[in-house]
Amino acid sequence: MYRHSISAASALLLVSLVLPGDLAHADSGEPSGPSVTRIVTLDNAPAAQEAAPQDRAAARRTVSDAQQQLIGAAHESGITVSVQRRYRNVVNGLLVKVPAGQADRLAALPGVAQVTEPVTYEMPEKRLSCRFRG
Repeated sequence: MYRHSISAASALLLVSLVLPGDLAHADSGEPSGPSVTRIVTLDNAPAAQEAAPQDRAAARRTVSDAQQQLIGAAHESGITVSVQRRYRNVVNGLLVKVPAGQADRLAALPGVAQVTEPVTYEMPEKRLSCRFRG
């Protein structure tokens, strides 16, 4: 089977509709508990909604600043968060690793719209066929 990931923005939107935010999936050990991967969606609008294409760079900086403030607030609250990926244009969100016991605390921080578990979708195997003309 071929494994394909759908685009990050589509995944964020689908995950927000499909999964509750409190699911836990342990994937590594840390001193404060097993680490889980989560998608954190912020309240602020993404850059593509905030600005016309010619002003998008400034809007991306604004979104990045809001994300950095959230990361700082998490650390100040004693939440160990490791940013794996940032989403700025279509969705304002972060892909993070956080100890499982701290995921609910992360969801409760100001500026967080929701915290969800990422989903991997598998596509069916492609069947190749050849036609010979003779």
